[in-house]
Amino acid sequence: MADVVQVRRAHPFETVVASFGLLLMVAQLPFYVAAGVVAPAWGALVLSIAWVTLFTLGLRWYRDHPSWVLLVPVLAAAVWITSVTVVEPYLGWGP
Repeated sequence: MADVVQVRRAHPFETVVASFGLLLMVAQLPFYVAAGVVAPAWGALVLSIAWVTLFTLGLRWYRDHPSWVLLVPVLAAAVWITSVTVVEPYLGWGP
């Protein structure tokens, strides 16, 4: 017979924090989509894949580690700022 796995239920505060983190991720989506104005098609595709990957990570952590989800939008903001403002001149991106 299979072993029974105990699942820890998240505290309501952790659920609120995790939900806020996912909401912040959704709020960053227009910035990632608008990056296509300054980035070439391949750059916009890479940024879109990065956003989907980070959002998926946030959904995974929502269940497993809800208090960690708030780090995902911070990481997403760092990725966007780095790619659009810092890397842009080196890759020749521009409107």
